[in-house]
Amino acid sequence: MAFVSDREIAKLNHWYRKKNYPTDILSFSQPVIHEKQKMKFLGDIVISCDTAQKQALKGKQKLEDEIRMLLIHGLLHLLGHDHKNEPQARKMFKLQNDILLHHK
Repeated sequence: MAFVSDREIAKLNHWYRKKNYPTDILSFSQPVIHEKQKMKFLGDIVISCDTAQKQALKGKQKLEDEIRMLLIHGLLHLLGHDHKNEPQARKMFKLQNDILLHHK
């Protein structure tokens, strides 16, 4: 996981998604199994601290709560969830909210 600026995440967003603007979070799936440790590496999560701060202020919540939500969101993406259409979005955001409610 990495915390970066809006400038850095905008570069990544442009490079990987062809979107020319900053975003709050990017997830990069890289499922790898490490035989020695018997662990599965799901991928990387990159969070923009700048955007997280703006969203926390807008939502009138603590920055740590916003980052927690973004981390869960990114992890759900790495686990295969998406929000490209309405049914997927409902399912993913319900799961995200359920996780957040149980971990406050």
